[in-house]
Amino acid sequence: MLPFRTTMAGIAWPAIVSTPGATLLALLFQLEQSQWLSPVELAVRQFQQLDVLAEFLWQTSDFYRERLAAAGWSPGRRLDAAIWRALPILKRATVQSSRAQLIVENAPKAHGRPLEFSTTGSLGMPVQGLGNELTHLFASALIARNHLWQRRDLSGKFAAIRSKVESRVHADWGRVESACFVTGPATVLNSSVDVDRQLDWLQAEAPDYLLTHPVNLRCLLIRARERAVRIPSLKELSTFGEMLPVDLRTLIREVWQLPMSDIYSSEEFGNIALQCPEYPETYHVQGENLLVEIVDEKGAPCAAGEIGRVLISTLHNFTMPLLRYEIGDYAQAGAPCACGRGLPVLARIAGRRRNMLRLSGGHRHWPSFPYEVIQSIADFRQIQIVQHDVDVLEVRLVRAAPLSRETEQVLAAKLCELLHGKFSIRYSYAESLMPASGGKFEDFVSLVAD
Repeated sequence: MLPFRTTMAGIAWPAIVSTPGATLLALLFQLEQSQWLSPVELAVRQFQQLDVLAEFLWQTSDFYRERLAAAGWSPGRRLDAAIWRALPILKRATVQSSRAQLIVENAPKAHGRPLEFSTTGSLGMPVQGLGNELTHLFASALIARNHLWQRRDLSGKFAAIRSKVESRVHADWGRVESACFVTGPATVLNSSVDVDRQLDWLQAEAPDYLLTHPVNLRCLLIRARERAVRIPSLKELSTFGEMLPVDLRTLIREVWQLPMSDIYSSEEFGNIALQCPEYPETYHVQGENLLVEIVDEKGAPCAAGEIGRVLISTLHNFTMPLLRYEIGDYAQAGAPCACGRGLPVLARIAGRRRNMLRLSGGHRHWPSFPYEVIQSIADFRQIQIVQHDVDVLEVRLVRAAPLSRETEQVLAAKLCELLHGKFSIRYSYAESLMPASGGKFEDFVSLVAD
């Protein structure tokens, strides 16, 4: 049974939670029902909400009135999928240049005060925007939903190793969880700390749950295997903020024999898609809060199995709506999940356009170079491949000593095979490979211009 936090004197059970906690629980109750809606019914509900938002924007936003009119919509007309797809795609550059026009000055007061967000600018184009207390409530509910989906024991100890944080100890898991639940303590460490110190810290803290970035987790696991370190208290590992390498789950099973869950999220939207609790290889789009489209280069919807651009629309942000916003990611559309949830499915998150390998003739594809295959040739702690030209790759390695010339040649041949091309490959060596300024590490980056 969930440990609800009571706030009324003299009442221990059943708990009487605070007003913010009660509101969060009421939303969670609805989400428990809505996840089982059919895809058709879910889409109907989404467009009901978008109808309300469109009516509001027609009256309050010159920016969106023009776009809605161009798509063929006007007040009183039902918003449907055909009209929606005629709405122009919102580019990141447009959000930067038109931020003032996107902000609605007279957003409903009941939605609360404006709250700022800022993206990392990993594309060289940081975006500053506004949500509000209502959008924050929806984001909080989806954080709580993820805990419930993964069946976490909230009384346990939660640990996070992540970028852009101050290392410290907390009495509970955070303001979201503690609004309505009694939780155990939490502890946070900045991921810039050396991996050996991270392992020592985990042994000393003995958490039940660990949240960190995928690449940082890989480094931890490799070093833990080298040192024969185990963390017996750990029940689950969770990752966020970067593409999930295809072989990371295998490495986790080999080293620590633990389950793991992944989160697809962003600064603009919070949790976009959560890993299915029954089928871990799939992600469920959080369709009660966002409308997510996967479209091809011409803007047409992708079929299940196809990879396309990710477009995201906020359903409840009346302060600075982002409608059909091209976030810069690519994802693979998925078929309906066998778990029975009607929430849309992403089969995988492919990454950004710069994570695609360019080949001669203008062809592109998403590179795959399983770490276990490469490490069978040359052991390393960290790797990054940078494409400088269509036929030139730099392989950056973190290892105790440079590879022999012979091993470099064997590895180069294997990489050409894995990447389906002929490349001139040079090597560089470093003590560590740092994430980009936004805190995200990419194991493949193409610098070849489109």
